[in-house]
Amino acid sequence: MIAQETTDPSAEQQEQPAQARVHHSPVKRYWVICVVLVVITAIEYFIFKVETIRGNALIMYPVLGVLSLVKFVLVVGSYMHLSDEPKSLKWIFITTVIFALFIFLILFLASPAEIGNVG
Repeated sequence: MIAQETTDPSAEQQEQPAQARVHHSPVKRYWVICVVLVVITAIEYFIFKVETIRGNALIMYPVLGVLSLVKFVLVVGSYMHLSDEPKSLKWIFITTVIFALFIFLILFLASPAEIGNVG
């Protein structure tokens, strides 16, 4: 006769570390991220509408780029669940983004005559 193992769910939960058992509401997290994204978007809109900032491309573009990068990281890390992926996949994604930003920077610096042509 073969003895069958019975699994006790409470025993499995006791074996897990305390951090793995804590469940935070994802709805609250998504709302916080949504509010942060709305605030960053409002800041970007304000930066673009203020004539003194808009007239100075050397200030406007880097600030908008950093704000957009923050929004990108929030969206990818939270809504696309990259924060839950293994580290190897995160590093592949991060190095690809850094490479793309490097290419963008080279192309941006290669055309200095176009920097002042905003709007």
